[in-house]
Amino acid sequence: MKSKLTAETKYELLKEISNKMRDTLELDEILNKLLDALKNVVKHDASGIFILSQDISSHPHYNFPKQHIAGIAQRGFNLPPEKDDMLTSGKGLIGHVISTGVSLVIPDVRLDSRYIPGRRQTKSEIVVPIRKNNRTIGALDVESDKIGAFNETDLEILSFFADAASISIERAMLHTQILEKEKVEKQLQIAREVQSRLLPQTSPKIKGYEFAGLCIPTYEIGGDYFDYIRIDEDNTAITVADISGDGIPAALIMTAYRALLRSHVKTYSNPSDLMQYLNNQLSDFTRKKDFVTAFYGILNTKNNTFRYTNCGHNPPLLFRANGKIELLDLHGPTLCIMEDVIFQTGKTKLNPGDQIVLYTDGVTEVFNDKREEFGLDKLIDVIRPKIKMQVSDLLHKIIEETKNFSKSEYYKDDYTLVIVKRQKTVKIVDYSSKLKKHFKDLNLEWLNKYFEVEKADEMILNNPEKYIINKGGFILFAKAEGKICGTVAVKRINDAEYEMTKMAVSEEYQGKEIGKKLAKEAIKKAVSLGAVKIVLETSLKLEKAVKLYKKLGFEEVNYDANTKTRYERPTIKMELNL
Repeated sequence: MKSKLTAETKYELLKEISNKMRDTLELDEILNKLLDALKNVVKHDASGIFILSQDISSHPHYNFPKQHIAGIAQRGFNLPPEKDDMLTSGKGLIGHVISTGVSLVIPDVRLDSRYIPGRRQTKSEIVVPIRKNNRTIGALDVESDKIGAFNETDLEILSFFADAASISIERAMLHTQILEKEKVEKQLQIAREVQSRLLPQTSPKIKGYEFAGLCIPTYEIGGDYFDYIRIDEDNTAITVADISGDGIPAALIMTAYRALLRSHVKTYSNPSDLMQYLNNQLSDFTRKKDFVTAFYGILNTKNNTFRYTNCGHNPPLLFRANGKIELLDLHGPTLCIMEDVIFQTGKTKLNPGDQIVLYTDGVTEVFNDKREEFGLDKLIDVIRPKIKMQVSDLLHKIIEETKNFSKSEYYKDDYTLVIVKRQKTVKIVDYSSKLKKHFKDLNLEWLNKYFEVEKADEMILNNPEKYIINKGGFILFAKAEGKICGTVAVKRINDAEYEMTKMAVSEEYQGKEIGKKLAKEAIKKAVSLGAVKIVLETSLKLEKAVKLYKKLGFEEVNYDANTKTRYERPTIKMELNL
């Protein structure tokens, strides 16, 4: 009779098992090392670690769809798995221990009705349960060719090894899950990058119009979509769509919608005809429960009309310059719900200052901690007082307000916004004494923002007639919405050379290319007066201005420290040879 395990023996066993498992997280390697270690402690002729297939199936190396029990580490067995009733049906001594969670020590397996032969030579057997989270998930099995080969001490030793097997399986499965999670996260990150490239990277540059759009997916990838598609010189397609559900399935349908739309946008000149085609084709890419809400329109920038159709989508808001608000809703059905449906086409005229705000339900269905919805009315309330904002600034204002409302930096649904605005006409007018105050105020506005006002500035601003007009120069003003919003002065140096100076645009009208319009008109007028060169002084601090001048053909002039400049503030000299 073997003596019971002493504390010292237990410690040595744990130490040996720990050393076996220390240097690897590979499950098969750990379990085979455990069986190797077991052979030195308990004499036997065959051994194995058997786990319920459902509990090991998530591990990439162990997939046994036709087996109830999987032999994931074995020694001395030679029966093919498909012929082993214990593996295929969960029967036998191992199946009994797994189902009951109670260990068995069988002196003579021939006398036990539960025994199913796994090897012909076996005479005695010992089986202990392997547990995980208080649930039996498998068994450690040891068999001998001798009758009565095992006793209670062997059972205690095997219990140690079963616990070690359980820990090994849990560690290895956790390691595998971490690796798989990292792999999935990496793949999702790649998918997000790919999907983000399917959305517009820049807004269209179309004379007389402003565009801004943004999509914020809730997860790595989402089912919202927006796009601008140039059909021809005068027509641009605009769409916003929302695919039911979220994550990968929605993203795949979104990709199909995009592909079908872009490949047929020039084929169908009527928006409703294109949506009818997409409704019939998208069903090949969707399940019965999937659907798509979409708004699609064609903006004609020559005659300033917008033809559109609405397929069950949130109706865009049309803010008129006169203060009125319209909903672009035709009550059309969603895509992928019914076959052979008819969509209608609406048409509206865009006047200067009118703008359309397209959005998905992720914008309005934002909730605060009281479960109150942001809603359409609040969206209108945010936009209405900011209607004169540059559209990109308005877009970010809406985002800011919805986040403030929910008190969260994240959205629970994909969030998509698109704003299209027809710019108001900017007129360029010549100087008159009535505009003298505007010339001074506009320049002081930006001078006080960036620099200190110097004497050289005050001389010209207080008496532009003396220093500009009466010396053969001129001053131009930009007028929009009945307001003077920008100015530029051009001073005559001699018959062939003029100097551009005192360019200023009101803060309210920044970003609307008013400076560009003023500069172009100033150059055009200087040429008409005989100029062959235009010079200017500006500051590198004014990055946008420097960038504009370079686009217009001005080049920076190199000069040494002794060269006299007009201002005390650091400036650079630029010139344009005409």
